[in-house]
Formats: sequence, structure tokens, C-alpha cells
Amino acid sequence: MFQQESEQLLNRTLAMDGDAATALQQIKNKRYPESILSYTGDILLVGINYDKDTKEHQCLIEKYEKD
Repeated sequence: MFQQESEQLLNRTLAMDGDAATALQQIKNKRYPESILSYTGDILLVGINYDKDTKEHQCLIEKYEKD
């Protein structure tokens, strides 16, 4: 899912009962940022995990570096 916030574009993935690093890696593996490379602002990748048993969440945010 993509969301534009002023000069930043967020690409986020939610995982259930996994980990935030896996969610972030999924964004990279599926090459989601490639569909928005013409965007001129910052692109942020956000991996979120929610553990339904403990009700805790993890979040990792990474700035996408265009080549």
C-alpha cells in the first residue's frame, strides 16, 4: 500500500505473527518501489508486525535509495 505524506511516499507491509524485518524484506522482494521510481520525493519502506497473542507490534522504517 502506498500513501503520500507531503514530500514523502510510504510503502508499508503488515505481517501477522512474524517479524518486521520479514515484512520489510517482502517489500524489497516484490520490488514494490520500482512502480513509483518517477516520484521525486523520499520513499520510505515500512515493515510492521503485529503479534495477536501478546498484542505487541514492531515497526522498521527504511529510506529507499534510488540507484
